[in-house]
Amino acid sequence: LSYRPSAFPPEHNKATMSGCPPNNTITIADFLRPPETSAKIDTNDGGGGCNNHNHNNHNNNQNQPYTIRATKKGTVPCWVNKRKHHKVVVLSNIEGDVQALLSSLKRALGTGGVVKGRITIEIRGEHHLSRVEQFVLDTNCVIFDTKTIKAMKPIELKNHLSTRQLSIQGNKKELMARLIASMDNHNHTITTS
Repeated sequence: LSYRPSAFPPEHNKATMSGCPPNNTITIADFLRPPETSAKIDTNDGGGGCNNHNHNNHNNNQNQPYTIRATKKGTVPCWVNKRKHHKVVVLSNIEGDVQALLSSLKRALGTGGVVKGRITIEIRGEHHLSRVEQFVLDTNCVIFDTKTIKAMKPIELKNHLSTRQLSIQGNKKELMARLIASMDNHNHTITTS
């Protein structure tokens, strides 16, 4: 199929049909997609390209009403437990507003869950284990103590720094100092709010 300008009225040009700038080529998918479901155009990218991606970025702000204490090994305190007829993912060591974390998790995962006690959440379905861990790391709500940070390997330090959008360059001492400083800033913002 080729684009024929005379086949459409003037208000239906390439930009409105596909949600892309006019310098991109048009495909059959652009005719099938309704205009209101197309993604926003990123006009600041400089290249004039179309940015039709569904970004599933979680909220990375540092002023969350909840935090999660990491285990002694530096991992997210998350595991699978068996119940009578099903399995659940248990997330523990939660400090702050547990209901806010539960509602964020339920919205992100599309599943049910309950609060058990004051510091534990149970999410239905064992297949959500890796997604729960990734959500917690992406939202920067995991808090480590300095002993745990010092015991981490450089690759683990780089993973935690990259989720916090900090530089991953340098030796192990520099990486540890950077992660400890970000933890101190995070703890300071939680105590002052």
